[in-house]
Amino acid sequence: MQQEVKSRECPAEQRVGRCFLAHADSMKRIYTDYCVNHDKAEQLLEKYDSVPEVQKLLQRGVETLQGQVACFNMGSILIKPVQRILKYPLMLNELIKVSEPCLQDFSYVRQIWFSYSLSALKTTTLTSRTY
Repeated sequence: MQQEVKSRECPAEQRVGRCFLAHADSMKRIYTDYCVNHDKAEQLLEKYDSVPEVQKLLQRGVETLQGQVACFNMGSILIKPVQRILKYPLMLNELIKVSEPCLQDFSYVRQIWFSYSLSALKTTTLTSRTY
């Protein structure tokens, strides 16, 4: 893939970095709130683990989502956003590696990579569990 990207001329317009940058503040706010409350959600799952009616309802939700996303139970669904915020810096770093500095969007990608790296670090300190 890197060779394919590098073999092309620099595109006049690439908007990945600007797109991330435009939504960075709202995404950070949403992910921060989610991560802060993740342990509470896990505790609620444990609390209702012994309630058969709730378990049936949660299992139906999991079965509905299994066609769209890899999941085994509600806990595996709840952890996905926490895992995803940690992947953004990695994906953006790969984009930087395969992008040419002549791209108009290159500086935005580098800027947002730094921002998301800090957010990922913050996320790991907000969540008290290790995944």
